[in-house]
Amino acid sequence: MDAVATGLIGLGGVALGLIGTAAIEWVKRTASRRDAANERQAAVLREIQEVLDEFARLWTSPIDDISQGKADLHTLPLSSEPSLVLNRYMVLTRRVRDDRLRQELQDLAAMANALAEAGEPGGDLYMEVAQVQNHLGPVLRSLH
Repeated sequence: MDAVATGLIGLGGVALGLIGTAAIEWVKRTASRRDAANERQAAVLREIQEVLDEFARLWTSPIDDISQGKADLHTLPLSSEPSLVLNRYMVLTRRVRDDRLRQELQDLAAMANALAEAGEPGGDLYMEVAQVQNHLGPVLRSLH
């Protein structure tokens, strides 16, 4: 073999090695980004778990008061605990990547509002929260 052919084969080997190294680095960066995104999503879901219980606890009482005629939904102050937890809940809900879970969370907030608007007791809210929690757990586990 002549020197030029040997040089071309060597150069091809170096190029192939560089391409392989670049491909491996790209795969590592992609996996790292995916892991980081999953960790962020897991943190959001853990926070939603906490907020769900707080949401149900803080909204059941005003809903019951409204159903008994002791309060009016439209006079609930924006700085009240129920309003603040609802705001936090809705912000977190928008960050959920799982479409079905996000819809369930939005439906739960709509249910609380509908109960208050209709003047119905808020007992059903806890049952609905339990169903959402049952779906939230497997979604959270699927991220790890």
